[in-house]
Amino acid sequence: MKTNIQDKLQGKLRDTQRDCRDETRREFVKNSAKLSAGVALFGGAIFSSAQAQSTASATSASQIIGSNEAIAQAKSGARIQSKGYAAFSKDFKFKPHSFTRHPLGANDILIEILYAGICHSDLHAVLGEHGKPNYPMIPGHEIAGRVIAVGAKVRKFKIGDYAGIFWHCRSF
Repeated sequence: MKTNIQDKLQGKLRDTQRDCRDETRREFVKNSAKLSAGVALFGGAIFSSAQAQSTASATSASQIIGSNEAIAQAKSGARIQSKGYAAFSKDFKFKPHSFTRHPLGANDILIEILYAGICHSDLHAVLGEHGKPNYPMIPGHEIAGRVIAVGAKVRKFKIGDYAGIFWHCRSF
């Protein structure tokens, strides 16, 4: 039997998917954050804090190295140092990997990733079933986090807002 919360979350998911077709990508990101927050609250009722922290550590696919350092890099226009767990081949042996992200643009937001999910399509990508894989590859595109920097032209997000992206609208 569905709970009232589950009904609301499913309704919000339908709304968000519809919004993806009808609104800009930035609006989609903001709507996704609302859904992600609901999922996080619902999940928090199920799992203890310790279990949630353990799960977050195990499933975070990529994170920014030191938020303060990343903010300074973003403000200076430098590439942003990051780290994640990458697949270097089809064997699914993920290893720590350091890389850089592009500098923060005027229309960009920088999200400190708090949670990330790896779905089955990510596994297909690692195996090369969606075309030739480009290793090293950091899987995971279902992301929830906190905005830690915003570009000069950004008006709909501010530092401290939560944002969620659980698939790439209009990216294919």
